Amino acid sequence: MISLCLFGGISNATNYYVSPTGSDSNTGTLLSPFKTLTKASTVLAAKATKGSGDTVFVRGGTYGGWPNTPTNGYAYMLLNNLKGTAAKPCVFINYPGERPVFDFTGVVITSTRPSPTGISIFNSDYLRFKGMRFTGLKQITTGEGVSRGLELYNCNWCVIDQVEIDHFQGTAFFGSNAVFDCTFLNCDAHHNDDRLSADGSGVPGSDAWDNADGFGFTGAGNTSDRITFEGCRAWLNCDDGWDNFGTNGSRVWKNCWAFWNGYYQDPGMPTRQPAGNGQGFKLGPCGSDMTGTDDLRVLQNCVGFENRAHGFDQNGEVTTRMKLLNCTAYGNGGYGFQFQYYPVSPGLILHTFKNNAALSNSSGNTNLASAAATNIANNSWNGRVTISAADFMSVSSIGADGPRNADGSLPTLNFMKLAATADLINAGTTVGLPYVGSAPDMGAYEFGAVVVPVILSDFGAAARTNKTTLLQWKTATEINSDYFIIERSTDGTNYTQVAIVNATGNSSSTISYQLIDNFPGEGINYYRLKMVDDDGQFQYSKIVSVTFRNGSGSALSIVSSGISHDRLELNLSSTKTQQAVYALYDATGKMLYKSDILLQNGVNNIRKDLMLSGSVYYFKLQTNEEKISVPLLIRN
Repeated sequence: MISLCLFGGISNATNYYVSPTGSDSNTGTLLSPFKTLTKASTVLAAKATKGSGDTVFVRGGTYGGWPNTPTNGYAYMLLNNLKGTAAKPCVFINYPGERPVFDFTGVVITSTRPSPTGISIFNSDYLRFKGMRFTGLKQITTGEGVSRGLELYNCNWCVIDQVEIDHFQGTAFFGSNAVFDCTFLNCDAHHNDDRLSADGSGVPGSDAWDNADGFGFTGAGNTSDRITFEGCRAWLNCDDGWDNFGTNGSRVWKNCWAFWNGYYQDPGMPTRQPAGNGQGFKLGPCGSDMTGTDDLRVLQNCVGFENRAHGFDQNGEVTTRMKLLNCTAYGNGGYGFQFQYYPVSPGLILHTFKNNAALSNSSGNTNLASAAATNIANNSWNGRVTISAADFMSVSSIGADGPRNADGSLPTLNFMKLAATADLINAGTTVGLPYVGSAPDMGAYEFGAVVVPVILSDFGAAARTNKTTLLQWKTATEINSDYFIIERSTDGTNYTQVAIVNATGNSSSTISYQLIDNFPGEGINYYRLKMVDDDGQFQYSKIVSVTFRNGSGSALSIVSSGISHDRLELNLSSTKTQQAVYALYDATGKMLYKSDILLQNGVNNIRKDLMLSGSVYYFKLQTNEEKISVPLLIRN
């Protein structure tokens, strides 16, 4: 039996494909993909629909070979004039199970353009951009200007989802001119610096370290408004995690982390080295006096920790009323919450601070000289509680920069989560956020929401030459864990137990496990871990897979395949000319389509337009000598 591990499109409109091995002279199909995102964008923008409802699947692998100067002198990739709708967004997304990496490490820029950019998204609406990494774009060698990772320019209702930008010499995510109602979801910005920046002397490095942020919406004339960050991380950016200098528009942060900013750490460096400003969340100044306006800066359930300067910083006397709810500041080099700037006199600004917690910040937990007392209540410094390290399950930030969970959410850690004896539990006040117990807790995390017995740092499967599967996994933390159940599936839906492995039980250090599955099936084998604690609670890991092909005596093999709701594309290799019949079945075994085919010696193409609504299908082909069966999944 032959199976496959590649899955096709999910959209009812047109699907296009981009691959590191493609060509921009191709047609953009699964079997004839484009080479660049720019080409895909150009094709979509030329349509009457401007890409509305279309999906571009970006295959995994490394995209390189970039010229030292971008073709347009500015951006290496340009998505321009794409116009989705709320019901039919235009989507650029990683191919299921694959990770595209756009690597600019070898580029040496000598252009006079001050801000070379990895990818710019221009004049586009309702665009969803998901699941990619951009790395390594340096500054111009003269130190004039900085590089940028991903820029939004004049965009509306766009979502940037699970995008990682690292090792750029400049700001990772940047909003320019007029960006409205856009969301950054589960994005990471890290290891970005501007070490070559030059001052008026023109000497590279003479004005280094102050112009590389994780996320930046800054500058006079930037009218961007209603920008949301959710589940995002910014760390080891040499200037700030987030920078909003000089802009008036509203910004909302939900469940975001800013840490280790204001430092840099190159490979081989044992410790972080001081660099630029080092604010975790730099919230101002505004472009003009907005002290009579509410909700232009709202943060909830955010954590600013171990930054070189402040965790949460008002930053400037040209300001607005800011609202911080259930946030935590820990171990910063300056203040935890620094709000000392006011335009006229102390106590003038109606900032809101409720249910926040601050601990072990070097300059002090708070400096709220500009804040009126009216809306400051139930925080760790004024809520009639005593805060210490004992109030938390852990004050170690190890793992904060680790892999995200399989769904893209932040790593599951015990860091800054409340211990059962903490007097911060039920010590807050109602602010409209969900809580467990008689009242909200103080700090970013509600006690009793979910305590995870196992924090999994790695899980992988490898096919061995003797047709067995080596499964290996590591845990970063275990709390009352009992055992692991290894489960296997051949269809990606129905799982059976392979084995049980006892867990360590309790550990705060890395523990490694492995198991050999001696009886995997032919074709694709899906594996997952069921992690069980000692009271029967459990969680599942991500799914990994390996594939075992038929033996060398087989005359048939699957080269590549993919399925969407509207099309089947499959390449089948035959070692001889032979007659065959193939059919497509749904998950219940009902035959949906059947056809005869004369297979030629070599690669045979099977393409069929479809109208499908389910997610699991089976392709079966039979000759006089053998049969093959291929499970096909449409990932929603």
